[in-house]
Amino acid sequence: MLKQVVKYWLTTCLVFLVLVTIMQWLFDPEITWMWNIKVAVISYSFLIAIDLIIKSSTKVKKYMSGC
Repeated sequence: MLKQVVKYWLTTCLVFLVLVTIMQWLFDPEITWMWNIKVAVISYSFLIAIDLIIKSSTKVKKYMSGC
């Protein structure tokens, strides 16, 4: 289960990194790799946070319905 979630997170962030790089390649004279990597890391962090929030809210709902 954890491998699938991490694979999803990494795949999504790598696709996002590639898309941002392609957009810069098309519209800017140079590609700023540090900015692209920062954006990918931030999006990875957001994905982890959102997933953890969703999982914790489901656990709370299950706990509350069991009481």
